[in-house]
Amino acid sequence: MKPRDIFTIAVFLTTALGLPILANAAAMISGPVHVIEGDLLKVGTQTVRLYGIDAPEKDQMCTGPKRKHNCGHIAATGLMDLTAGLKKVTCEPLGTSFDGYTIARCRDPHGFDLSQQMIYTGWAFATPAASAGFHELQEKSRRAKRGMWKWQVMRPWRWQSMQ
Repeated sequence: MKPRDIFTIAVFLTTALGLPILANAAAMISGPVHVIEGDLLKVGTQTVRLYGIDAPEKDQMCTGPKRKHNCGHIAATGLMDLTAGLKKVTCEPLGTSFDGYTIARCRDPHGFDLSQQMIYTGWAFATPAASAGFHELQEKSRRAKRGMWKWQVMRPWRWQSMQ
């Protein structure tokens, strides 16, 4: 079997299974940032889904002891806070998401990982396939009751399946 055939089969299998397709690591994405959702950014002219996280969807509610909160809106605002005043962010493409966006690990100019910051502040979940470090950070955030951990909230991937 030729290397090209192996590559074609690998791309087919990862696409069929919904796994990320590896991107060219040298093709960094950098530019001014605009928040679309709690896990989706426009960096320069490219739309990027943050690696390893899933934030509540735009209309997803969390339930507190006295009222409901729009956690999707709050999560997006949390990401806006993390990127406020930044002239640019730099993202390392890691693959392609199920919905066609580039999955990337994005950092601010100081080197802080935006996905990790969203988990730390309690406004995003670590995805099941995320690194162990993301899950450990999520557990610390949950125990500290940061962000949405103060309330009851359904995992976004479960919420989407019910819509």
